[in-house]
Amino acid sequence: MRDNSPLTDRKTMHPTSFPSSLLYRYNASEYFAEVVAQSRGWLSAVQEWVSVFLTCVFAFVSTIILWNSLGAVVWFFALR
Repeated sequence: MRDNSPLTDRKTMHPTSFPSSLLYRYNASEYFAEVVAQSRGWLSAVQEWVSVFLTCVFAFVSTIILWNSLGAVVWFFALR
């Protein structure tokens, strides 16, 4: 039994051609330089927020570790 779909009759499939002349003399560096210049304040605000957040997480975890260590030492000497 033969499948009569158009894709099975075709042995090779060629991608559509793209006219490379459309990209001739295209320079996106000015556009990206402007995007970076406009987003500097935004990026620095995000960087500061992430820095403060990670510092708070570090302080919180360190406090828990130190509190548990102190509790273990007190518990050890209390049970002697």
